[in-house]
Amino acid sequence: MKVGAIAGLISVVPLLAVLVLAGNLFLFVVAAGGAGVPSVVGGLGVAILVVAFFGLLLYVAVLSAIGGWLGSYAKSERII
Repeated sequence: MKVGAIAGLISVVPLLAVLVLAGNLFLFVVAAGGAGVPSVVGGLGVAILVVAFFGLLLYVAVLSAIGGWLGSYAKSERII
């Protein structure tokens, strides 16, 4: 189970790269405008990205841990 969770954490790296690119878009919106709507949109966007990152991290790590557990179970029962 530990190996699956570690694999899941490693597989989050490409997701992090995509979120960083999306975060740059929101930061560009903040930098392009002054005070007012653009800064609110940028701040909200960064908050959404943080929540999305931790949600995806949990999702991928849990599913990878379950996959590792199922693989270990299948090996011990000689199913595979």
